[in-house]
Amino acid sequence: MRLTYREKKLTFIAIGVSVILSLYVLAVKPTRQHIDTLNRVIPEKLAILEKLTEKADQYRTLTNKLDTMHKNIASQEPGFAVMPFLENLIARQQLETSPMSQQVYPVGDQYTQTTATAEFDSISLPQLVSFLQQIKAAPAPLTIKNITIGQKTPGDNLLTSKLQISHLDTHVKNQF
Repeated sequence: MRLTYREKKLTFIAIGVSVILSLYVLAVKPTRQHIDTLNRVIPEKLAILEKLTEKADQYRTLTNKLDTMHKNIASQEPGFAVMPFLENLIARQQLETSPMSQQVYPVGDQYTQTTATAEFDSISLPQLVSFLQQIKAAPAPLTIKNITIGQKTPGDNLLTSKLQISHLDTHVKNQF
């Protein structure tokens, strides 16, 4: 069977169109869909990466602060106690306070947190500021967890104040 020139031409055109369509279906269309998917997913993943980088920076900062805290606790004066320090400070500054209370909490396996509460019924603002500065200058790291300040009576220069002062120390285990 012999094909005419016109039939040969149509056959080559049909084969060419088939090859082009096959190439489009097998290569171009999936590649284009993949590029569209990447264009959609990459910005989402970049946003997640940015958040993850931010969280990693926060983690490094917190780890550094934790290491600094461990070093501060390890380097503080051995045998430091919050209550005797505060009682001595109150006596030196000639302040009057209600009886102080103390609570000790374990913090993990390594540390204990001692929280002392001091209540002042009549204290002037300069006395309170001086007391707080002395707490800041303590030989061991102390934290003021809570402070409540109120005016004793209207028009009076005296204040009432309640302070919760906290101290972390290494946990001493009984060796029995």
